[in-house]
Amino acid sequence: MAFFDGDGDHLSVEAPRSSVRVIRETTSVRWFAEVGPAHSNQRVLAAQLLDDDGQPVRKRTLVFTVTSEAGSEKCSGVTDGGGIARCKIGMRAVRSETVLMSFAGDVYYEPATGSRTSATTSSGIPRVTPPMHSGLR
Repeated sequence: MAFFDGDGDHLSVEAPRSSVRVIRETTSVRWFAEVGPAHSNQRVLAAQLLDDDGQPVRKRTLVFTVTSEAGSEKCSGVTDGGGIARCKIGMRAVRSETVLMSFAGDVYYEPATGSRTSATTSSGIPRVTPPMHSGLR
């Protein structure tokens, strides 16, 4: 409760204390695409950030971390109107790699992560495991 006893110009007031509580929406990150032209030494990674209603989340930064036996590399991109963030990363000839996609969260949205793992079979054909995604609580 808040109280004001009044003075010569104002009446006394008793009012309940109020507060605003913002409940952040749950989010998820999912693998979207990878583009790498044969003549380029870079490829473009893409992921989509969605809220708990499946709607795209715009103007938020996603960080991509690619890890393989050759090391790790990071890049980041800002989500567009469709909730898709893209970033460029170097091409590597590796047997397997994992791409971790992460959203740090903010005052409106909870953080979220997603991952994708790919491996090259002995015949040289890429094999991709199903992407994993989850919102963090």
